[in-house]
Amino acid sequence: MLNKKLIFTVLFWGLFAITTFLLLIEVKPAPQTWPKDKLEHAIAFVLLTYLGYKAYPKYVFYVSLGLAIYGGLMGLLQLWLTQTRSASMLDWLADLVGIALGLFALKCYRNQLRRQYE
Repeated sequence: MLNKKLIFTVLFWGLFAITTFLLLIEVKPAPQTWPKDKLEHAIAFVLLTYLGYKAYPKYVFYVSLGLAIYGGLMGLLQLWLTQTRSASMLDWLADLVGIALGLFALKCYRNQLRRQYE
């Protein structure tokens, strides 16, 4: 039987790879509606934060810090490696908001579990 931690580790790195691919592929320039693009960034980083916590619960600070650096690095790589993408501080801010929301949701969930078993 598969270990839950192993499943979350595979899911985390799989989503990490998919996110990297999606952020670095060339796209046709199309008008982006402001909230949609930022919402996509935030959702991806909420999921990455959650899966990172479940895969590496003892290292949640380092996972979160790594994801913050990764978000900024992806913006720079979009600028340097693609012709149709650009670096955006707002994208990185949306990534950071996603990380913060993921951590907040995890904290609320852990507090609820603690209260339930007191």
